[in-house]
Amino acid sequence: MIVVIAAAASASAVRASAVRASAVRARAAGAQASGVAATRAAATGGAPTQTGATLGATRGATLGATLGGAGGDTAAPHPDSAGPEDAAILGDLATFDDAEIAAATYGSTRGTDPRVVHYAQALVIVHERHLAHVRAVARLLHVSPTTAPDSATRELNLRIDALGSLQRGTAFDSAFVRGAIVAYRHAIGRALNMATDAESDSVRRLVERTVPMFHRNLDSALALQH
Repeated sequence: MIVVIAAAASASAVRASAVRASAVRARAAGAQASGVAATRAAATGGAPTQTGATLGATRGATLGATLGGAGGDTAAPHPDSAGPEDAAILGDLATFDDAEIAAATYGSTRGTDPRVVHYAQALVIVHERHLAHVRAVARLLHVSPTTAPDSATRELNLRIDALGSLQRGTAFDSAFVRGAIVAYRHAIGRALNMATDAESDSVRRLVERTVPMFHRNLDSALALQH
């Protein structure tokens, strides 16, 4: 199971949410409604957010395209038979997408370094698109993705506490980037195992097309450290 570390606008709101990281996403999106709207606009080349206005929409669109270049090819085109392991894999991927959307939404509204803000904005778009593909494959296979365990919620709360204790500025930006690096390194290792464990060809193809996206997001986070 992918261990996800994400952040939301309020630690108390997240602790009250259900085990699935999708509940974290819902609370983060509710608390940061205006931030999400601005995030979508900037990452797709529309109007920039107030924080990233000096960089303009073009850089936001470019970064979004770089991180999510293969996102449109993620969903498998045809359904086939699925096994119990496939439900767990789809649940892992959906949980990771949900949590990264929540963390990136938080980072895009609290970050101060324009590069970090645009990175976070792009991640929101990339993972929303990927989550849609995960759900599409689940529908094609008539599979209900399994939910995250309690351990995922505990790890999530630890991350929330760490980010929530930081003021806006360099410390927050650095912590957000470090969290992304840890999350994607773990996700890549887990996804490589998923490709072997998958029982469905559709799920296997989905995972194989997901790994390069994880690598691009990791590389972009590493570049922000220099």
